[in-house]
Order: sequence, then structure tokens, then C-alpha cells
Amino acid sequence: MSDSIEELNRKEFGAVLKMLREKARINDARVSQEKLAELLDVSRITIVNTEKGQNVPKASFVEKAFHLFQSGELVIRYVLIQQDKKEVSQLAMKIQQHDYKLAIRVIQMIMRESLNQGDLHGVITNLFRLVLWDIEEKGKTSRRKIQYLIQAFKNFDPEHNGFLDLLDELYHISKKRKNFDAFLSITEAITQEIKLDDRRLSQLLYQEATALYIKGQHDKAYRLSNRALEAMGGVVYQHTAHVYHRHSLICMQLAFYEEALEHAKACLDMAPKASELHKLVKQGMARMYYMNQNFDEAKELWDELFKTMSKNDIRKVHSLNDIIFMEIRLGHFDKVDKLIDECDRLLQLAEKEEWSFFQAEKLLLYRNKVMYHAQKTGDFFRKDVSDMLGELKVSYLKDEFELTKNFVLEKAFLSAKM
Repeated sequence: MSDSIEELNRKEFGAVLKMLREKARINDARVSQEKLAELLDVSRITIVNTEKGQNVPKASFVEKAFHLFQSGELVIRYVLIQQDKKEVSQLAMKIQQHDYKLAIRVIQMIMRESLNQGDLHGVITNLFRLVLWDIEEKGKTSRRKIQYLIQAFKNFDPEHNGFLDLLDELYHISKKRKNFDAFLSITEAITQEIKLDDRRLSQLLYQEATALYIKGQHDKAYRLSNRALEAMGGVVYQHTAHVYHRHSLICMQLAFYEEALEHAKACLDMAPKASELHKLVKQGMARMYYMNQNFDEAKELWDELFKTMSKNDIRKVHSLNDIIFMEIRLGHFDKVDKLIDECDRLLQLAEKEEWSFFQAEKLLLYRNKVMYHAQKTGDFFRKDVSDMLGELKVSYLKDEFELTKNFVLEKAFLSAKM
């Protein structure tokens, strides 16, 4: 009975393909089997056998046919005839960017079939895929999916390397969308459930620390970052330099400047001189000197850094905002207007490129414009000053908030005293 159902499904798939081909027109001409074979990059006999229900094509065939005919029905009928669920999953991933709802439906069909066959690994893997797509498409996912995924992992103990690969993918998508809720919920729940080697453990701890750092939970981030350093035990992995760099940034937020500088220097020794990480670390070190009011050392590093960057390199904004505030604090007003204009110009480019740091740097430039006006007029009791401090306070830029607040309080005190 099962064979006849499979045969019937293949014939129905073939009938849908034939109907779509016969209805289609290219330059007002009917699409022949030869032409369709050319368009789908297969032989004519493949088209003949598929239309007769004698052949189950590869996912790449159906993907091309989907784009050609824009037929969701063809995709759904393919799920019914393809026994290799990896092929179906690949198809869903290919069409996800073009038809999100259709891809979701395909994954749900795979999950149901996996559950019927007792393939719990398949259920968990595809549920994780839904979570990934939710984050990528909508920036969030449901608590129900997260909890089900965690419970499924704990109860059914899937293959860990594949699960960790998906978790790594979730981290990068979450970082892009600036929403780590799902990532942190899953990692915090499963870390104690799995045995990890030092490389995997240090990488996962580093990712958790980064997520908490971006969320502004710097104390927790500091503890996890230290654990990542300890897990490596002095061994240098591909991500080691990044762990040192992140730890340095976390220390900066906590005003642990000596520790921040120590780890930045260690990272600088590891990172290749031509790498982007090397530039980032130099930028961070310049910021450390600047935060400690070692302005000459900061200027020297900024000068070196800018020589390696093009005119339209949007990463200059990180340093430009620091330089602008430094010049405001020093009272060098003649330099500030030009620097603000340059920062504005680069931020316009950054917005077009959807730069992940755009919103944070836009806020800092806003801070600089408000402080520039307050410093020039001597009026630090303005509403825009308090509004700006309020925005900084609720951001993850805690070090910038403390720096700005202390400067405002100092100036306001002197103004009131006078």
C-alpha cells in the first residue's frame, strides 16, 4: 500500500510540473520539454521521467523550477515524494529568502514526518532552524519554541556537534539583529548538559560574554569572559585573539583600565598586523588612553590608525566621536566643527550600509553636538543635556554615560560656584 501511495505522489508531482510547463510562456512561446531541461540544467529524459512520475528529482531541480514557475504547490508536493529529508531541508533553506511562509511550512512538514519516524534528532534540528529563521526574519522568536527546543535537547540528547554548529549560527544572526534573548536562553540552559572540549567551551563562553556585553550586563560578561580565558589554558585557538579583545572591551566598560590595556596588548601581539582585528585593537587602545586622559598617547595611535584607513572607512566614526569629545573637553572649538561634519558624512554612509554600530555612534555624535553647544555657551542646565544623558543611561554605553555625566557635573558645579 505504501508503494502505491508513493507512486501516486510521484505522478501527482509530475502532473503539476507538466501543467506548469504547458501553461508557461517564454517570449510568447510554449515551453517544451527540451526548453525546460535547458532552463533547469538537466537532460530531456529527466524531464520526461519526472513528468511521468518515474523519477524523484534533486532539491536543486525543484529550487530552479520554483523560481521559474513561482509555484508553492510544486514545492509542497516535492516534500511528499523526497525521502531524503536533508534534500528537503536544503530546498527550504534555498527558498526561505524568497518565500518565508512556504519555507516554514516545508520545515513543519519535515518535523511531522521526523516525529512519525521517531527521528528526534531531525525534529530538534529543524525546530532550531525555525528559531534561526524567526530571529533572522523578525528579530525574535517565541518563548514556546525556545522552551521546547531546550526540553527536547535535554530529554533526547541529540548529536552535540551539529547542535553547537546551529548555536554558532544563532549567535551570529542574533549579533546582527542585536537580540540575544533566544541565544542566551538556550546556552544558559544547556551548557551544563553537554561535555565540551576546551576549544568549544572557550568559544561558547566568549559568545555568551559578547552577548551580555552588548546587552549592557557587564558584570556577568566579565565573569564569563574570564572563564573563557581560563578554559583556553594558554592554548591559542582561532578565536583566542578575539577573546582577549572582547575581555579588554568589557574591562573598559567596568573602568578596569589596567586590565583592559593588558589584554589589548596581548591581543595586539596575536592579531596579524594587516588584519581588521589589529586595527580594532589599536582603536580600542587609543580609547583607553583617551579615557585615562592620556591624550597625547591617544592622538599618536589615532594618527597611525587613520593612515591605514580609506577616506570613506565608516569605522573611523568610532574614533572620531572620541576625538570630538576630547577636543570639546579641551576647549579646542576651532577643530570641532570640521570633525562633526566629517563624522556626520561617514554616518550617512554607515546608515546606507546598515552598519551594526550605526545607532550607538549616532547617539554619541548627538552627545557631542549637545556638549559642544553647552561648552560654548557655558549652560549645562539645558533640557537637551538632561535628555541626552537619559538616552545614554539606558544604552549599553555605560562608560560613555559615566564619562559624560562626570564632565557635566564638573562643569555645572563650576558654573554654579561662579
